Amino acid sequence: MRTTTLGRTGIKVSRMALGTMMLGSWGQRDHAEAERLIHDALDAGVNLIDTADMYSDGESERIVGKALRERRDEVVVATKVHFPMGDGPNRRGNSRMWIRRAVEESLRRLGTDRIDLYQIHRPDPDTDLDETLSVLTDLVREGKVMAIGSSDFPAEQLVESRWVADRRGHTPFHTEQPPYSIFMRGVERAVLPTAQRHGVGVLTWSPLASGWLTGRYRGDAPLELNDFRSNLIPHKFDLTLPGNVRKHQVIEGLIELAAEAGIPLTRLALAFVLNHPAVDSVIIGPRTREQLADLLAADTVELDEAVLDRIDELVPPGTDLNPSDADYTTRRRPLPTRLCGGAGPDGARAAGPLPARPGRDGSSIQNESQQPYTTKRCAGTLRGMVSSAMERRIGDHIKRVEQELTSTKHAALRPLKVNVPQYTVLRALQLEPGLSGAALARRGMVTPQTMSSVLSNLEGRGLVERRPHPIHQHILEARLTRTGHALVRRADEVVREIEDLLSSRLGEDEADGFLAQLDRCSQALGDWTAARPAAK
Repeated sequence: MRTTTLGRTGIKVSRMALGTMMLGSWGQRDHAEAERLIHDALDAGVNLIDTADMYSDGESERIVGKALRERRDEVVVATKVHFPMGDGPNRRGNSRMWIRRAVEESLRRLGTDRIDLYQIHRPDPDTDLDETLSVLTDLVREGKVMAIGSSDFPAEQLVESRWVADRRGHTPFHTEQPPYSIFMRGVERAVLPTAQRHGVGVLTWSPLASGWLTGRYRGDAPLELNDFRSNLIPHKFDLTLPGNVRKHQVIEGLIELAAEAGIPLTRLALAFVLNHPAVDSVIIGPRTREQLADLLAADTVELDEAVLDRIDELVPPGTDLNPSDADYTTRRRPLPTRLCGGAGPDGARAAGPLPARPGRDGSSIQNESQQPYTTKRCAGTLRGMVSSAMERRIGDHIKRVEQELTSTKHAALRPLKVNVPQYTVLRALQLEPGLSGAALARRGMVTPQTMSSVLSNLEGRGLVERRPHPIHQHILEARLTRTGHALVRRADEVVREIEDLLSSRLGEDEADGFLAQLDRCSQALGDWTAARPAAK
């Protein structure tokens, strides 16, 4: 089994991890058989086991703890916290109160003195990230937790968590665990690039799209679902949803592609996820030892560009076939209740508490917003609004500078008779010769519609040459000619000067002014708060 480093933690983990959600009452109820499955995985070279407190209501953690009793030091143990573990209102979420209790309960069930990777299972809009990161940092310093991570966090919350950690001196999230498969490629848009940009390790889950990519569900035959799928994730199999109908259509093309590649569909699906450069390890969740053996064989599978291009044709990069498959979506309160105290029918400010927000299951969710709004809280809300407005202004300014950079590049490159999209493609081919048009488009340089005309233009001018792939003759590989290499070197010098000039101007002249203005606004709001402490 191949290994890699988990983000920047220095922890070496296997490229495939064993997920234990199906061990216990949700799947494999025979504890002895479940323990044998875990030992098979360890013997095959797997050294990362992922579980969670809520899997089978803690039963999964107990199975893992018993199986690792004699082999604990061989394994990186990861578990999670967030979902309800009882009826009490404080036995859930990401608060300091619950995490402190939850970690002790997980340690007891796992029969260990430490958790190697402790993950926040979902974002919690009712708990400040500062509160969550604060208690996780304490656990790291106490030695109860070695590293911390998140799961299903959108890209903007990953960035916010790093900002909070940096400003408050907390330990940042070391890992993120998103769902990723051929059917769910939405994380390619922002989550995976953000993780790469900040050195966050990535463990992906559901590589087989809840069983769809086993090839079990195809044709007109009725779907036979186990209790877990029918009770907890029925929306992923509801054929009244267009996205699930599309899965039926795509699965036939994937089965044909896997047959042409000479590998089972399950291994094709796993190899696709492992192929992404941001992914450190993919979590597999077998229920039986036979399933485990089949999935582990995917570690040796390598997919070439032709196969990846075919997958892109079936499921475009950055798309989810069924958007309702998403296990976490940002909750929003209605606009009136997001204002200070809301507004009455006559437009007057309401002094009472905010109404409860509906939960995903229709239940009422109470939070700190139930307290009457004081002037201090209104000032805090206004300060947040000012901060957001200033951030938007900074973002708009950066966008203007980027537009100016693009137009300046166009003007500077005009004497060389090449525009910015053409220069971008030439640069990519200089770094990675032999890319196909589809592979270039997949890297997000230009749209697929534009790529064909760009390559044709460059080829006609003798800057690029295209040759058939030695095996897949219908794939054309693009390479720079000698003239193309010379032009790229000249264009690089021009572009580098422009970028240095504009980036220095942005950093020195503008950003400081925006921050100073933001500070003045915050100070004014603080003075206003102090002057009227008793107002509602």
